[in-house]
Amino acid sequence: RRATPLVREHLPAALDAAQSSDDAMLADRLVTLADLAHIAGACGNDAALLRQSIAAYDAHLRLSPSNTSAMRMRAETLLRSRDLSGAFQAFRALYDASLAASSEVAPFQLLHDAEVAEDAVRLGADPTALATAAAWRDLAAQLGAGDEEAATRRVAVSSLSASQRALLGSHGWPLPSPPPASEAPPERALRQSIDWGGAVAEYSAKRCVVLDDLLSPAALHALQAYTRHGAHFRTLRRGYLGCFPADGMTHPLVQSLAAELAAAAPSIFGPHPLALWWIFKYDSAVNPSGIGIHADPAAVNINLWLTDDDAHHEGGGLAIYEHVPPLEQPTQNVNREYESRAAEAALRETLLRAGRVTRVEYRCNRAAIFVSDQYHESLPFSF
Repeated sequence: RRATPLVREHLPAALDAAQSSDDAMLADRLVTLADLAHIAGACGNDAALLRQSIAAYDAHLRLSPSNTSAMRMRAETLLRSRDLSGAFQAFRALYDASLAASSEVAPFQLLHDAEVAEDAVRLGADPTALATAAAWRDLAAQLGAGDEEAATRRVAVSSLSASQRALLGSHGWPLPSPPPASEAPPERALRQSIDWGGAVAEYSAKRCVVLDDLLSPAALHALQAYTRHGAHFRTLRRGYLGCFPADGMTHPLVQSLAAELAAAAPSIFGPHPLALWWIFKYDSAVNPSGIGIHADPAAVNINLWLTDDDAHHEGGGLAIYEHVPPLEQPTQNVNREYESRAAEAALRETLLRAGRVTRVEYRCNRAAIFVSDQYHESLPFSF
């Protein structure tokens, strides 16, 4: 309520001034007004305010083209405006602008990236990448020596010795890529014969529905190939790696999937624009627990597993708790890394006492679709 009048009063004049000025204070004013217009437009589902927000970010970025925070918010606003093509293009630009050397590393991450480089060479990339992979394996061995938690411990690059920084080299810049696939990407993401009427009814009754074989075989194969190469797994977490839009995860199948889901089940997905997507990758030798208890700040959550069943030994899957956190909780209160295993175990006991828990067993290409404010966590696994 307070943001909208400010935007309407001040933004038109700021946009007019931006046509003939390169004043730094004007750039600051534009990005502030853009943020306010984004907040007001998102809260009120006001398409006109969202368009004004994009115009203000565009004007700001003409004056301050290196502001990656503004680039991110512009991409987020395009998502809110349901301009998927524009949003994916904006996230690709953000990725290109954000590339930088790593500020921290972990042994398991270095081993993953070495495997990616080696796999790229096997598929036809420049063989000189093998020397880089060998150096990362050497550094991983040095950093991973010691106690059992050393493999997942994040180490600041600034704390490395000169010889260790030499082994690290250009880590953080794009990993070697195999030659582009010769086959065209699939036209559709979803399998065609899904019973969406039954899925919608079950979701409405239980706040959760599980669908097997969500993706078409061709789409599953394409996403598996993308995740196996792993060139965009640039987000380092405690014992696992993440691949987010700003990390370069702008695969066209994600865009297709979002559009197809909204068309197939409009009562579930239609009212809500795509807000965020990601892929997580784990090594069960160093992190057999997956992701801990959390809730996501969204309306609908889709968890989809991509690893082949042949690689699955035991466990895995998802626990979804009926109990939800209070409204208007800060995101960091419900989606965070816990200070200790005891703290997370105490929350788990509270959730188990407070209500029912749904356990979804692991299966490749199985999707769990549920109301996103429910606490959920990975189940322990071995692959």
